[in-house]
Amino acid sequence: ILVNGSDRVIVPAGATAFTMARVAQDAPYGVSILANPAGQSCTVANGVGTIGPADVNNVTVTCAP
Repeated sequence: ILVNGSDRVIVPAGATAFTMARVAQDAPYGVSILANPAGQSCTVANGVGTIGPADVNNVTVTCAP
């Protein structure tokens, strides 16, 4: 489960993409792990920043046993 503020997204196993609620331009965002899948530990890369005029598309989540 990923979170950004009050937005929560459950990412299914094997997913290669996810979408979170829109954040206003010039507002900060911070994507983090709320809950790891059973038996795995996940990390977020590029999960913090400020929204510019374009969508953020470089946040990655990696999970491993």
